[in-house]
This record gives sequence, C-alpha cells and structure tokens, in this order.
Amino acid sequence: MSSKKNKRHQASEAPIESPKAALAMSKISVHHRLENWLSARQWRVLAALVVLWAVMRIICLSPMANKPLLQLNDWQETDNHFFNEWAQHLAYKDWLNSTPLHPYHGWHQTFAEQYFKSNPGKLQDILAANPNRDSTFTPGKVLWNDWYGDVTYHQEPLYAYLLALIYRLTGDGPFWMLALQGAVGVSSGVLLWLLAKRYFNQTVALITGLLYLFSGTLLFQEGLLLRTSWIVFFTLLCTWIFQRAMDRPTVRQFALSGLIFGLAFLLQSSFLLFLPIALAVYFTTEQKFTRANLRNAGLMVGIWILTLQPVVIRNSLVDAPLWRFSSIGAITFVATNVQGTQAVSSWRPAAEPCSEIMGKTNGQFLPAVTATLATHSLPSYLQLIWSKLTAMIDGREWPNNESFYFYRETIPMLKVAFFDFYWIGFLGATGLMMSMVYPSSRRPKLLVAAVLTQVIILLGFYVLGRLRAPLAALMLPFAAFALSEILKIQTNNLQIALRKSAFFLVGFLVFFLPFYKNRKFTPDFTDYNVLYELAYFERIKSNAEARRYNVAIASHEDFLRYRPAYLDKLTTKSRLNDPAEIALVDYFSNQYEINYYLYEDSGNKRAAANAMVKSKLLDQVVQESRRRLGK
Repeated sequence: MSSKKNKRHQASEAPIESPKAALAMSKISVHHRLENWLSARQWRVLAALVVLWAVMRIICLSPMANKPLLQLNDWQETDNHFFNEWAQHLAYKDWLNSTPLHPYHGWHQTFAEQYFKSNPGKLQDILAANPNRDSTFTPGKVLWNDWYGDVTYHQEPLYAYLLALIYRLTGDGPFWMLALQGAVGVSSGVLLWLLAKRYFNQTVALITGLLYLFSGTLLFQEGLLLRTSWIVFFTLLCTWIFQRAMDRPTVRQFALSGLIFGLAFLLQSSFLLFLPIALAVYFTTEQKFTRANLRNAGLMVGIWILTLQPVVIRNSLVDAPLWRFSSIGAITFVATNVQGTQAVSSWRPAAEPCSEIMGKTNGQFLPAVTATLATHSLPSYLQLIWSKLTAMIDGREWPNNESFYFYRETIPMLKVAFFDFYWIGFLGATGLMMSMVYPSSRRPKLLVAAVLTQVIILLGFYVLGRLRAPLAALMLPFAAFALSEILKIQTNNLQIALRKSAFFLVGFLVFFLPFYKNRKFTPDFTDYNVLYELAYFERIKSNAEARRYNVAIASHEDFLRYRPAYLDKLTTKSRLNDPAEIALVDYFSNQYEINYYLYEDSGNKRAAANAMVKSKLLDQVVQESRRRLGK
C-alpha cells in the first residue's frame, strides 16, 4: 500500500514532461524557485487567499444580503421565493412536509389551462372531487399537485431544511443563509486550492486561488436564496474527499465519502451520476478487483444508502413513494428535451406537448423520459444535444431566477470580478487537453470525471448560468494549469512548445473566438421592475399620498441609483441596436418621468425640470433607435 501511496503522491509534484525536459531544468529556475518558495509557505499563502476571498465576499455580498436587493427573493415567480416559503413552512408549521407544497407559477397555470382545454374530462373530475371548494380553489394547482406526487418533496430537501433550521435558530433565515453561503464560498476556494495542489503543483494552486477570487459569475450566486453555491461546494467536496479515499484507501475514508455523496444527493439528485463514475475511476486506477477494493466500494455505497434513510422514513410516514426525493425531474426533462423545445438555455417550456406527456405519465420520471424521447428521430435529438453543447460552451450567463448582468450593474465590484465563463471555458479546456498528454498515472482522472459528470447533466437537461456553475468551478484548476504551462513555454524544447501552442490555439478557436463576440448581454428591464415593485413602490406611493414628498423622493432616488451606468453616457445622438437594451432605456425614461412628478408635487421646479430633461432624452434615444431598427 505504501508503494501505491508514494506513486500517487508523485502526481502532485511538478511534472517532468520528457527525459529531454530534465536537461532543461536549469532553464526554468524561475518557475522552480517560485514552486519551492510556495511550498515552504503554502499554508501562509492559503491563509492570504482566504482573507482575500472573504474580503471580496463582504464587499460584493453585503448589498445582496441587506434590503432592498434581498427583497428580490420575495418575487413569487422564482425558486428563491419558494425555497423561503418552504423553509418557513417546515420551521413553523409542518416539519415533515406532510401536506402537498409545490409552487404554482404563471407557466404552471398556462400548462393547466392547455391541458384542461385538450382534456375537459380531467377538469370535471377535479371539480367533482372537490364539491366544497371556495373562491381560493384552483383546479390547475390540484392538477399539478397530482403530477408532482402530492406530498413528495418538491425538490431535494437538504437546502430547505437547512434554511428552516436557520429560521428556528435566528428567526431571520434569508440574511443568515446568505452569510453562511459566503462562508461556503470561501470553503469552496480552499477545496479548489487543495485540488489544484494535489493534481498539479503549488504554482497552479496559487493561480487557481487568484482566478477564483475574480470569478464574479460564481461569487454572485452566493448572495442568492438558491442552492447553487452549495452545489458548487459539494461538487468540489465530493471530488476532494473521494480522491483522498483513493490516495489513502481506508475504511474511514470510504465511509466518509459515502456520507458526503449521500448529503450531496439530498441536496440535488443529479449527484447520483457522480457515484458510479467515481467508482469506475477507482477501479480503473486500481486495475484489479481485490477483496479490499470491493469492500471499500460496498462500504461507500452502503453508507450512501444509510444517509438517505431519514428521507425514506419521512416518506413512509407521510405516505409518499419511499425512494422519491424530488418532484421536478419529470417536467424538467420533458420541457427541455421534447421535440422543438425552446428551453435549451432558458425556461420556456412548450405547454401543449409537455402537458400531454405529463398527463399521460402522471409525472412519473422514467415513463416521462420514454415519452419525451419518442417525440424525436435520432437526427433531431442529436441536433438538440448539439444546441445544448454550444449553449454550454457559450460564455453568456443564461439567466433564470436571477441575472448576473443585473447584479453586475447594481454591484460595481462585480465588474472587477471579471473572470467569467468565456475565459474559464477557453483556458479550462486548454488546460484539460494539456493534462491528457501526461502518463496515465499523472492525469487528474477524478477531476476530469467530475467535469464529464457536469457536462452530461447539462446535456441531459438544459444550460443555465447557475446550472453551469459547478462546471465552471471544476474548470478553474485546468485554467490555472494552462496559464502555468504557457508561462513556461519559452523554456521548453521545440516539440513541447509546439504541442502547447497547438492546444492553446484549439482552445482559442473552438471555445473562445466563436462566442466572445456575443459577450454583451443586457439586463432585462423586468429585473429592475421587480426590484422597484417589491422594495420601493409601496413606500413611494404611500409617502407621496401622505404628502411626505421628501421621503418619497429619497426612496425613488435610492432606486434610481441602481440604474445601468451607461444610461448617464447616452446623448441625443446615441442609437441602440439591441431590443432588450431599448426596452431597458424606455423603462428608465418612464422612471425619470415619475421622478419629475414627485419633484413637481414637492414644489422643487428645478429638480423636476432636470428629471424631465433626462426622461425626454432617454425617450428620444428609444424612439430613434426603434425607428432605425424598423427600417
């Protein structure tokens, strides 16, 4: 065992690419001096990175953890709102979730109306089964509760129960959950540093930590009442903890791996896919099925199953299917895979075909998958997979329940955190290709397997910025490795230098150049309107009606400070080409008109005139831009 252990730990040392490369060691003294310096101070380096990560989170997440941005989680059409509602229900009403609790958003209603139109008998059955209904009764909600499995958990329960526990302990779940997620983000940074050091070297670990510091697309997720930051953390934790088990194959390490994989599954059931893939990496690395190897794998799976038992017991108590941990798998797969779907990088499910499949299968996952795939020919499904693949590679942060581009405009520090998926995908793919040329014993097999798992999940369902976040995190060590190797290229022999250059060129041409030209993504004016309606409208309205104009104006000015910075740079000659950008400018033209009326009513004529000038300028830009696009 000791010989295997030593062999494995050699992978963490700076790789020697060939015997000829050994002769060039003197030429790369700068790199090796840096490596030696970092090795002697590795824990101080990590401590410094932890401080930087924490400071960045305090600066960026504080506005998101306090009003008014925190109130965006109250928008009823989002998962953010439902998680909060679900946690309060668990904390204060029903810890076992023994009554149906599922959201009923606008798209749910559209589906129900379409289904009842095609299947009027189902509507009559629901009405007949509920003769004592009152004005709050909603047939569509009854239909969806049936499709969702009634008392089956809506989503995997770990995040909701953790939020509920925070409510019970503090009474203020959202604020303290976001504070905890900031700490989880720092912990994810530590895991990235450990993984980079294990698979590559100290230099790559340092670069990984710095790249993570400026990864704004990962950072802002920690300020949302969503489980994304936890999924990133558990993705990295599962990879690190199982690598430790492979390096030190003891009963304790494999038992701990089973526990962590089980908790990850209770956070999101897609972690189920990583379990067999990780075990496959284990057995291919060991290259034999010994009694000890089989014992370790069996123990890990056994502990994994044991970790799930609290939910199984709960399901038995409330008469839910014992091994069903979430309700949303069927509709998510159907909506994102049915023939002709528009839900590739956004949630725009087609009501007619999807509702028919849900009705035929009653929301059962495997029958729904079969019915969905039956809508395709092989070429059409391959075309769908290709469209998902291109959306995955595209660096845009596809919004859903949140918008990185909105938060980047409202929190200027996120513009400093510039490292987004355009760069992560390009450099990460380059580094991954470079790592594959090393001998098998030195390749970061488990890290590659974790990347592959995330790719399969995205291609199997759909691509969003928040769903791609775990993949982005896993690619950071590869991105750092690519930068480290490119920095050493002048010291390599010609063959190695050409090979590295070829990898870099392929990465640039395939993963960067085709997509970077589309990097501009305008925030939707809906995000600003939701902020206005939830956090400002009632305050402004009530104070204006009570003639407390100064208070109303102060509130409205506070809202206007969130406006996109480029609005202040527009002139009468400015013209816009993006319809979304035009709609956003039009929205703020109306907001400045509201600002005018507030100042006018307060008697401040000068400020009112300035607000009207601003409103008319923005309106002119809008009208002229629309006229030009119309031509």
